[in-house]
Parts: sequence; C-alpha cells; structure tokens
Amino acid sequence: MADHQEATVTLPSEPVSVSAARRYVASTLAEWGLSEDTDLADTIRLIISELTTNAVQHTFGQSPTFTVDLRLERDEELRLGVTDSHPRWPQ
Repeated sequence: MADHQEATVTLPSEPVSVSAARRYVASTLAEWGLSEDTDLADTIRLIISELTTNAVQHTFGQSPTFTVDLRLERDEELRLGVTDSHPRWPQ
C-alpha cells in the first residue's frame, strides 16, 4: 500500500448527499484495505454522517455544495474533513 492516499468528493448540499457521502467513504476505505464490516468502519461512517448532515443543515442554503476529504498516511493516520463554502465560521 502507498505511504499516502487521498480521496475527495464534492456533493450538492442536499439531504440525499449524506448517504452518498457515506457510501463514497465506505467504498474508498474498502479500496484502501479497510473492511466495511468492522467497528472502525462503522465509526468512520457515523462521523461522516454527522459532519455532512451539519454541512447540509447549517449552511442555510448559502453553500450549494460540500466536500469530503480523506487522507491516509502510512496506514496509521486517517484524516477526515468536510468543508463547505458558507461565508461564516461555525460558532
């Protein structure tokens, strides 16, 4: 496996995109060698669900899309990120 792997997807800020983001993350991690039927995979899907739901619900239509970023370093450190283009930072 490579020392560094990255994946990104940008989706519309709509409720249906939450499940699309979960599927994308699960399939990407499976490609990287993490089985979908582990507790870790369940935890990652839950985190992505929460972050993407927040991106959809709390941008109040001011961000037409959100982006999910995954980064795996040396099979040891996984970074998950969800960003949107809302003009203000969350409080």
